[in-house]
Amino acid sequence: MDPIFIFPNSSGILDPTIWSSFGSGGLTLRYCVNDTSNNLLFKSLFMEKDITPPVLEVEITDTYGVYKPFYERPVYKVNLIEDHPYKVWYSMDSGMNNVSVDFSRLNTNTILNGTLWYGLDYGLVNITFYSEDLLGNFGFVTIEIEKVTEDYRFSEPVEKSEENTLVYYLLGFAIALVSLTLLYIKLRHK
Repeated sequence: MDPIFIFPNSSGILDPTIWSSFGSGGLTLRYCVNDTSNNLLFKSLFMEKDITPPVLEVEITDTYGVYKPFYERPVYKVNLIEDHPYKVWYSMDSGMNNVSVDFSRLNTNTILNGTLWYGLDYGLVNITFYSEDLLGNFGFVTIEIEKVTEDYRFSEPVEKSEENTLVYYLLGFAIALVSLTLLYIKLRHK
């Protein structure tokens, strides 16, 4: 049975203590008016109370591990769990610049904003995704990735061997010999 609220005046304001005792969900408020002849009129109003913050599940798609080549922007996918969504956005610089996420882009791979990404320093980057529902509840999640200066996809270790070392010594010797010969010829013709 729904609770009975008694308003001692015509303000119609619910007692905040009683209101806060209810969790999220549907609530029917039933109003009763009594005139001086004891005629009664009842009206009911259904209200939805939502005190649950939105839940964000964020996936950063990166086939190269946590490292991102400096020229490549990460791809993200946001799943929003919320009955009354209002807006979703993210920031890569502690909220100084916010980027809105269109609801049509939820649950799809989307590339991070290039202007903000390229403007960030190298190193660890915190990307915080936020959501607000229609009743003002906020939810957020922070993902940390590393922005690096090298492209690790193409770097292969070069094995050091005695043959490679000998080739480099001989190449260096040949360049030095040619340089000295050219210098000798140039000085001799002066």
